[in-house]
Amino acid sequence: MKNSSDEILSFQPLADNNAVSANPHIPSVSASAVLGESASMPDDVPICKGHDFNTACTSDKDNIDSIMDSMLTTGFQATNLGKAVEEIKRMRKWRLSDTPWKEGDD
Repeated sequence: MKNSSDEILSFQPLADNNAVSANPHIPSVSASAVLGESASMPDDVPICKGHDFNTACTSDKDNIDSIMDSMLTTGFQATNLGKAVEEIKRMRKWRLSDTPWKEGDD
């Protein structure tokens, strides 16, 4: 199983005759990592689209909830913020009565 560090370490410098490698201001190993070929995204990955500010919300609370929900599809950092918001909502919704327990359990 490959992890992301394996992929990062697998980048090789570009060939000397490559137009990017001929530029002395760009190290070829950096250029090959940044300017590599694109790969197709898996089908289950959400499309990055951000928040649609043109949609009408009935209240400020609905608007804030809508913005927070859209963080999941705004970009890398916003996606992680969106996941944190979802986790906080889940934690706030949880109640002790939701967890089965019997007398004597600690």
